[in-house]
Amino acid sequence: MNRAMKVFVAVAMATVLGIPFLLRPDRPESRSGEEVVVVITPHTESIRQEFGRAFAEWYAARTGRAVRVDYRVIGGTSEISKFLDSAYTNTFRNHWEDTLGQTWTLEVQEAFNNPRIELDNSPEDDSVAEAARRAYLASEVSCGIDVFFGGGTYDFSLQAGKGALVDAGLLARHPAWFQASATAGELPTGIPMQLAGETFFDEQGRWFGAVLSSYGIIYNRDALARLGIESEPRRWADLTDARFLGQIAVCDPTKSGSMTQAFEMIIQQEMQALAPDGVATEAQLAEGWNRGMQLIQKIVANARYLTDSSQKPNIDVAMGDCAAGMSIDFYG
Repeated sequence: MNRAMKVFVAVAMATVLGIPFLLRPDRPESRSGEEVVVVITPHTESIRQEFGRAFAEWYAARTGRAVRVDYRVIGGTSEISKFLDSAYTNTFRNHWEDTLGQTWTLEVQEAFNNPRIELDNSPEDDSVAEAARRAYLASEVSCGIDVFFGGGTYDFSLQAGKGALVDAGLLARHPAWFQASATAGELPTGIPMQLAGETFFDEQGRWFGAVLSSYGIIYNRDALARLGIESEPRRWADLTDARFLGQIAVCDPTKSGSMTQAFEMIIQQEMQALAPDGVATEAQLAEGWNRGMQLIQKIVANARYLTDSSQKPNIDVAMGDCAAGMSIDFYG
């Protein structure tokens, strides 16, 4: 390769690499007096933009002040949970050693955010583990994030139990908005804490559900025709058809809170089928669990992949790379 060709290749590579940076939209700078809310989320840009814009308008209309939502996107819900654990471990270690003058040990590291450690009203006889847990809950250590937006009940309950989430004060300010439970056959007067086996907010006000969504099947009619499948999939069991082998788009539930919730709802449906009146015996619950797990295993057996991104199945099915997939209407 002569010198002119090498220069041409170098310029072409620099152009290709540089154009995206030149054409990307400018990040809005914080204006004087503008408030910033830092939000960590696994959601797509369209969802982030919609919620951020609506919140900024709502906030300005009620306070007269400007606010900007600063989104941090590092991956799925499981990656966010790992980040929070790491961030709180580092900040609490600094607090434990520098502020409290204590020695950091493996016992302290394993105990400070352990929800299984129960504390009594006598701190004077605390063990090292109990002292670490008490100090963490009493401290104001922060991970630098204001809001964790995106995930399911399990993810938020886990973080609340560890002590990473705090009471937002919403229950105390607006008690009429919420109620402990929904009475069968009657419309709730407020948001029920539990309904149909799902929890919508934390009883201590540490987290709240932001949307009501349904889970279902997204499919590509052209791909179905290619596979010789005449009927569009309507039930989860339809995805176990052998003709779907290698054609189902599924997200790894260990990476996505929304997919974890979808798998949970499959199991709940199987349990409910055995107890349509809503009252199930232990044997029926166990049988429903087994049926649900078997159904999930059969669906996954037809999967083309187990992706890390809950948005990927929608894209691949729309393009025809997969015939069908599991999706949340929030994304689909």
